[in-house]
Amino acid sequence: MAAVEKLRKAQSNLQLISHNSNDSGLTRTADPEINKIHHKTKRNNGVSAALQAVELDLCNAVDLVRSLREYVAGLRDQFDNFETAAKNMSPTVSEEYRADTQRKRKRKSQADDSSEPECELSGRSRFRTSVFIRVIDRLVSELDRRYQSYNDVCENFGFLNRFHSISPQDLRSAARSLQQKYSSDLEEEFVEEAVHFRELVTLKLKLEIIIYIVL
Repeated sequence: MAAVEKLRKAQSNLQLISHNSNDSGLTRTADPEINKIHHKTKRNNGVSAALQAVELDLCNAVDLVRSLREYVAGLRDQFDNFETAAKNMSPTVSEEYRADTQRKRKRKSQADDSSEPECELSGRSRFRTSVFIRVIDRLVSELDRRYQSYNDVCENFGFLNRFHSISPQDLRSAARSLQQKYSSDLEEEFVEEAVHFRELVTLKLKLEIIIYIVL
């Protein structure tokens, strides 16, 4: 039953992401590439809304952030699609980059300069490496930080969401680890109190099932 409940929560979270990933406030276009870009850039907002949901399971939050991190990292190789969509979105977007149309300034040679010719990147390559990839990498870095924070919390408190499925031995181990980490707030009795509470919750659940079947 715990697995079924977890699956239902995961489905609910994915539906929330899908709902919040719609192009609200943006006009859909006939260009499929532009719609793809809109969809991709809305995923972050969808996950953010799901993470703020009151009913969100803590460990599901870890999975959501991790999946978003992998998704964003995968956009690193899709510069061509973003560039094409940007050009199609507005007729004022030039086909050429400003750096390619501006007159290049010739730097005065210095005595210690190398004899090798300088490697000059095109405006497109410069924008891809200096702006696009840098933005994606920054997003991935921030998501890594967020993932680590959620994962740390899940490792410490995640067992509290698994009372129905965790064994008494594993519960004691997890509760003892939490008590030792917060020894100034939790007394040693917390370990056995957690096991006792598990038995109480399990018994109550069994009674509810019996009553449901009988009635």
